[in-house]
Amino acid sequence: MSAVFSGYKGYGLSVMIDILCGVLTGSSFLSLIEKEVNGKPTPSNLGHLFGAIDIKRFRPLKEFKQTTDRFIRILKNSGKAKGCKRIFVAGEKEFEMFEQRF
Repeated sequence: MSAVFSGYKGYGLSVMIDILCGVLTGSSFLSLIEKEVNGKPTPSNLGHLFGAIDIKRFRPLKEFKQTTDRFIRILKNSGKAKGCKRIFVAGEKEFEMFEQRF
């Protein structure tokens, strides 16, 4: 049995990210991000997009935070890959490392 590491959702998300960070910002995208031209290193012309969402326009903030906490608990308690003891959320490893060092 082979494992599936990609699918249409990830593909769609990566396409949208490339459109928002490359096409929308006027930067390079897809295979147009060159590292070399004629064998010489060149700037990659990478773009970035920063956005903000006013959560309160969707639902009460307290309710959102409670649901997010529930989401994280369910995620962290889900099945783990062989040899893995823990599931991390984005930034968690870095936060714990900062706490240990400072």
